[in-house]
Amino acid sequence: MKSAQTAQSTQKTGSKGTSPFDQIQELEKREKERVEKELQAMQKEKEEVAASLLKKEGQTAEERRSEAKEELKKHSQDELTTIMGTAKKEAASECEKLEADFAKREDSAVKDLVKEASNPDSLFGN
Repeated sequence: MKSAQTAQSTQKTGSKGTSPFDQIQELEKREKERVEKELQAMQKEKEEVAASLLKKEGQTAEERRSEAKEELKKHSQDELTTIMGTAKKEAASECEKLEADFAKREDSAVKDLVKEASNPDSLFGN
């Protein structure tokens, strides 16, 4: 009976022209091709995800830059307004001080000029 089964088995595999070893090699070859296709698909997906992440990071960075510029612009305007207001007050105060100082010295300066002009040896030349 065993010889009949072996003969049938040989006939089946023989009719295909492949031995069990050849079948195993064919299965391994198909499995290798399938695995390679899967790896290629995974690599492609990895590259797409990486590209997507880079794009997203770029967009996020650009959004952050825009937000930071707007905040800086607003802060600068607020700060500059404050600085300009303070500078105007300080300039007005300084002008008032100079005018007051001039007013104090004006009489003395006029007297000195008149005295110098009336001096016969001065450059005003009498």
